Amino acid sequence: QDQYVGPNPGRRGTRSAANSAAVSIALPNNQERAERLEYLEQYSCRPPPLFLILLSCSQIGVFIYHVVILTNEGKPVGPDGPAYVKGPLIFNPHKKDEVWRFLTYMFVHSGYFHIVFNVLIQLM
Repeated sequence: QDQYVGPNPGRRGTRSAANSAAVSIALPNNQERAERLEYLEQYSCRPPPLFLILLSCSQIGVFIYHVVILTNEGKPVGPDGPAYVKGPLIFNPHKKDEVWRFLTYMFVHSGYFHIVFNVLIQLM
């Protein structure tokens, strides 16, 4: 792995192989590269902010709640759905006066693949 010594010499950051490959292609090997790497290390979102962790946990909680409701209705949830569309969270263009629906639809997921990949991308 590519080693980078950031602004604090006692703190070393390691980058993944994919990140190293992207950096070697995108950035020239000169002083500008070192400055940009320092910037990337300094302003990294790792670990993810607490807000994203809490948001992900709440999305997973709502998904589990929806799975229980759908299972009780005789509609088992698999990798590709179905989504729970009867609730007050999903976006419905016919109910534009219910403004919370513009934000809360992020809590409705269609199957295990959908929730897993959304949370993974959100936390990366």
